[in-house]
Amino acid sequence: MLLSCLEPMLGEGPTEARFALAREAGFDGVDVWGDTVGDRCSELQEAAARTGLRIPTVYGRLAATPLLAATARERAEAVDVVRDRLQDAARLGAAFLIVVPVTGQARIRLQEGVESAELGLLAVLLSELAEEAAAQRVRIVLEPLNRSETHLLRSARTAAAVARQVSGEWVATMVDTYHLDLEGQTVAAEIEGAGERLALVHLSDRGRALPGEGGIDFVPVLAALARAHYRGWLGYECGGTHSPDRLRRSVAFVRRLIEELGG
Repeated sequence: MLLSCLEPMLGEGPTEARFALAREAGFDGVDVWGDTVGDRCSELQEAAARTGLRIPTVYGRLAATPLLAATARERAEAVDVVRDRLQDAARLGAAFLIVVPVTGQARIRLQEGVESAELGLLAVLLSELAEEAAAQRVRIVLEPLNRSETHLLRSARTAAAVARQVSGEWVATMVDTYHLDLEGQTVAAEIEGAGERLALVHLSDRGRALPGEGGIDFVPVLAALARAHYRGWLGYECGGTHSPDRLRRSVAFVRRLIEELGG
């Protein structure tokens, strides 16, 4: 399994310097926010090439106008943003675009059955986007959050069920240890429920600390991934910025667990 690090965790400074810090800490790649790629595409490509790192994941960042927005016009705008982000991800050589369909409460107003309606509408919108995802060779990854951040997708099993309504392989889901822990979910059940639609894993400890600095037991997480024969990316999504020494210690901690579990 390969390890990546979210770019803002690497502090301020030139892009290449941040990539170099990630390499020195032992990461294999750097993940970036989709709403910052734009004019930085060449800069990010050069930083990755010079440091030998990859950019596996682009975060969609659709909070302002989510896919499940209140009006058809807003939803069409969000679909166009996702298409643009898929193209940006492809230019960076990224394999994944993370999409959160909606944060907070429902934007769509119905007297009852709003969540069922949202899930059905989401499947329709994703079916439209899957063609662009296939053309760009970038998988759309639905990220389940926790109940303080969204009312809708809070389980990889639920997200995988939505993804399975879309033909082909270009819509998938992921697990995030921070959200799993807050939801009190069983890691093995979520990974098993995601099945073939599990495309990505995020690691962070309680309070969005670095793995190994909080109270989450990562052995069951990595053991469940090993049983599922997961060989994809493990992306660090932690809060704040971190010194090279702390990053190195956390990376060594995770790699040691992987090795002990035969990964």
